[in-house]
Amino acid sequence: ALIDVKVVPFERIMILYFEENYALILKLHGIAANVILRKEGEVISLFNKDRKEELNIDITPGYFEESQLTPEQEPLNQQEVLSQLRLIAPVFEKQFAARVWEDMEDGKIFSQAAKAIIEEANSGIYYIQKEPTKIKFLIFRPAGTDHFVQLEGIVPALQVFLKAHYQYSIYRRRYQFIEKEIAKPMKKLKK
Repeated sequence: ALIDVKVVPFERIMILYFEENYALILKLHGIAANVILRKEGEVISLFNKDRKEELNIDITPGYFEESQLTPEQEPLNQQEVLSQLRLIAPVFEKQFAARVWEDMEDGKIFSQAAKAIIEEANSGIYYIQKEPTKIKFLIFRPAGTDHFVQLEGIVPALQVFLKAHYQYSIYRRRYQFIEKEIAKPMKKLKK
C-alpha cells in the first residue's frame, strides 16, 4: 500500500513510498525519464536499464532563482512568460505559463501572477479530470469543465487517481473489444 509521496521541489521527480521499505522513484525528464525501484534505499530495478548512472540518482531540489520573479521588463505575451518562468526554474512549462498569463491579462504584474500560481501549485489540492479517452492528474483546477474531482493531499489524490486510471483503462479495453466484436456481424448485416 502507498504510505507517502514526496515531490522533489523544482524538480520533475516524485518518490512513492510503499510498505516494507519500497520506494518507486518517477523521474519525469522527457526522453531521459526513468522509473527506479528501491528497497531499503538500495536500487533493485531500473525501467530504463541503459541509464546505469541512475543507480546513484541525485534527489536534491532543482534550480530556483527567486530574483527572476521580478524581471526588468514585464513579459508581453505567453511565450515571454514561459521564457521568464524558465529563468526562475526550468521545471515550469506551458501550463504554468498559461496560468500566469491569464492572471496578467486580468491585471496582475508578472511577479504577483507567478507567485500566486506557485502558491496554488504547492497548495496540496489536486484534481482528477475525466476526459473522453483518459483520466488526468492535475495540480490546477481544470477550466471549462465540471468533469473533475478535487482532493486534498497528494497521497489520497494519487490513490484515487491510480484506482480510477486502472479501472478506466480496463473498461475502455473491454468496451473496445466488445465494439470490435459487434462490428463484425453488423458489417455483414449491412451487406
